[in-house]
Amino acid sequence: MTVGELATYLLVAPETVRKMAKRGELPAWAVTVHWQARYDKHPRSTRKEWRFSKKQLDAWISERSLGQGSLVQFKLCAKS
Repeated sequence: MTVGELATYLLVAPETVRKMAKRGELPAWAVTVHWQARYDKHPRSTRKEWRFSKKQLDAWISERSLGQGSLVQFKLCAKS
């Protein structure tokens, strides 16, 4: 899953997902994306993007479902 897909899944802002991933609060991994415009004279640019496994996230949510985390409570309420 991408940041946008996970944000939609959890019903939170994409920036919240990015911050949580960066702090290590979500099971995630970073990938480096390289690109270059077709007629760009500059060297390729790179950026880091986060990726998430739905299976790992569902397990992460289940583990925390008894806790007081607002994100988990929000997700569980959204499913109802």
